[in-house]
Amino acid sequence: MIVEKKDSVDICFEDWTPAMMAVASRFHQLPLRPGKTIRRHEIGIDRLSGVKCGHLAIDLLYLSADDLEYCPSPEEVMRLGLTLLKTRAEVELVERKVHRARRQPKQWCGPTKSGLIRRAP
Repeated sequence: MIVEKKDSVDICFEDWTPAMMAVASRFHQLPLRPGKTIRRHEIGIDRLSGVKCGHLAIDLLYLSADDLEYCPSPEEVMRLGLTLLKTRAEVELVERKVHRARRQPKQWCGPTKSGLIRRAP
């Protein structure tokens, strides 16, 4: 839970899941971006957990944390998490279409002198 004050932000970790802690730990191991002096990725993780399917996004972030070069900012955590969710949804849609196409019977029999013969339904 985030408590925003006038000049600071406090994070209460009581409602954090083990996955959220694991992602924060992985991000903490990454080097800071040049010119940055503090890590604030926990704010992004906390905010991401509050969106629809946020816990799935956090799991996806955990799996892809090794591909990051620098510790992300809170805005980058949100953007990365939402992008991973969108990409996952698109991949699942393609997989469903492929599965559906494989289950349907073939509509064309094969070559003949006059071309392809369509099967009767």
